Amino acid sequence: MKAKSIKDKHPRLGQAKIDKARKVFRIKPEREAVERALDLVIAEDQIDTVLKVIREKGTINQEGFPVTRFRGAFESLAALVV
Repeated sequence: MKAKSIKDKHPRLGQAKIDKARKVFRIKPEREAVERALDLVIAEDQIDTVLKVIREKGTINQEGFPVTRFRGAFESLAALVV
């Protein structure tokens, strides 16, 4: 992942959505609420990517353990989790 850089952005955002994010994350600063919401979206995208790889590799057995064809999918997961 690239090094963090902060840029001064001034997007027009819905106040109701910001207030809801502040409430969900139980924090006061609006900027932090927006940052956490964006982090959550990025994390969900990474999870979706891994799930797509797993879906292409095969199925999970009844005990919840992956079938042997999943080995590549778990290496993909390990690469995403940094």
